[in-house]
Amino acid sequence: MNWTAPEPLSEMHTEQMLQEYLLQSAQAVVGREQRCDPDVVREAARSVAVHCANQIRLGIDTRQLHVLFSRALWSVGETTAAQRMLELGVESRRIRSTLMALLDARALAPELWPLVGSGTIRYHESWLAVDSESVWCLDTTQIPGWADETELAQSLAIQRILKEVAPVWDRTAGRGCLASRGEVGCGSVGWQIDVLRAWLQKCASRRGWSAIPRVIQLEISA
Repeated sequence: MNWTAPEPLSEMHTEQMLQEYLLQSAQAVVGREQRCDPDVVREAARSVAVHCANQIRLGIDTRQLHVLFSRALWSVGETTAAQRMLELGVESRRIRSTLMALLDARALAPELWPLVGSGTIRYHESWLAVDSESVWCLDTTQIPGWADETELAQSLAIQRILKEVAPVWDRTAGRGCLASRGEVGCGSVGWQIDVLRAWLQKCASRRGWSAIPRVIQLEISA
């Protein structure tokens, strides 16, 4: 479902209407039992409204609005409100758990959201975890035609995906795990793991991590 501002509206009026929509959503999910600073919530709504105002003419997915508002609320300490906003905006439990894990990640690119929505990237709280590390899964079975792509095309695609995902390990300075699941097409399992490890090593160097996420291969049935 898209939220679209009625015509004709100035950018300022569009921001005001969107801010009011977000505040009403916050009131609906928080309720009276949860104490929130109204000024803080209002400022979070305003920041999202300003950010999204130029997209409203074309319509913006209400799920995206809820995700952005959740991140804004989380960043100002309203963590319970942020979590409830996600519950309102995202029906899929699997996608919602991944988005929950992304609430405190920094500098996430918009290109990451389709990867989460398709299941190509997902988060597991404790599955395969060691020493409380976070585990993320790259599932190439969710990418149409993946097994038919050339080795070069797969390698470039992996690099693009990991570039978008890399911020999830900033908080732990690279400590964590990446589980790779899916067919590798013309390449071998070892080849794909090598590509993932090499690119994560580059990410560690560029982002100043003190560790490199370990990489494991999953069976397709996992």
